Amino acid sequence: MARIPGAGAVTPMPVLTGPVTLGHLELAAGSSLSSHGPSAIVVFDQPGDGTASIVASGDGVDDMVVSAPISIISGETLSIDVADSHQIKLDGAITSSVGDIVKSGTGRLDLLQDSPAWGGAMSVVGGVVRSYAPTTLGSADGATILQSGAVLEQIFPMPTDENYVVDDG
Repeated sequence: MARIPGAGAVTPMPVLTGPVTLGHLELAAGSSLSSHGPSAIVVFDQPGDGTASIVASGDGVDDMVVSAPISIISGETLSIDVADSHQIKLDGAITSSVGDIVKSGTGRLDLLQDSPAWGGAMSVVGGVVRSYAPTTLGSADGATILQSGAVLEQIFPMPTDENYVVDDG
């Protein structure tokens, strides 16, 4: 597990210079994780049967930003839980060809970078996912699944080759 301290903490914000594998990443309000160099990537792989996760925690409403590219190990699901009044911005591409993402919580997840290589599914079970580029939801190999009450906001015309599923279940 990695805990990224808030912006007011004495510890400086971490900057990745090479690959790092995590099972759990907890972000406090106002925190960020950035990268420098072509080999800097966050690989999510939770050993055993657990689910890899990113969690927005703590008090405050400041944005939490992950600007490093993300990869999800084959067969893994990355759970992103964003609490009410919190926002996580993924400002790095999702570079893996497989691996699904499940977004939960009532807060907002912003996907800022194109991820044309990502072939996994995005399931939105709560809150809002805001997509800022044509392939932030990945390639046509994956699907975008919206559960009842979840919201997908696209800040550009919707791609016609994406598979959208609305599950009012």
